[in-house]
Amino acid sequence: MSQGFRILDKCEIADKVVVVYNWDDLGEDTEPRIGENVVCYDVSGKKLWTVNGMQDDQFWNVGPNMFVGIRRKGDEVYLNSFRCSSYRLELETGAVIFHESLK
Repeated sequence: MSQGFRILDKCEIADKVVVVYNWDDLGEDTEPRIGENVVCYDVSGKKLWTVNGMQDDQFWNVGPNMFVGIRRKGDEVYLNSFRCSSYRLELETGAVIFHESLK
């Protein structure tokens, strides 16, 4: 699951493992890319999806943003970004929906 990249955060949820990779190890030519640094695997290690939807971040035009952590609130899962935004994560698809600014 590390793919040679450092892991910032990891969360096991039901039959999935969601991993937040250190953006410092990623670039536009890596898989995953810098703005897509969250990947979900099944328990056997098979990749299910790479996060998508970061482009909806209201601060995206300021510069690249990336995810730094995972938090759970009941049955919902949220990703926190470097630029202090919170996103609700759809576990089945990897889609993220802007939730709130944490500033």
